[in-house]
Amino acid sequence: MKRDEAIEAIRAVRHQISAEHHHDTRALVRHYQEMEKDYADQMLREPAPAGKRQPRGEAPVESTQSHQP
Repeated sequence: MKRDEAIEAIRAVRHQISAEHHHDTRALVRHYQEMEKDYADQMLREPAPAGKRQPRGEAPVESTQSHQP
């Protein structure tokens, strides 16, 4: 497999962030939730493609196509 320096750099940063939070999953989730709040205006929010699972707590999107025999 070809070495991808961008992917390696991303993994290194993610590992560093994990180490800063002592590899504690809950601490990491809180960290990323805070980041999400801080950068909410910069995040892309696109609707899920049809047929994809909806996030927890959200009702599935009803199909607008009619089925005719």
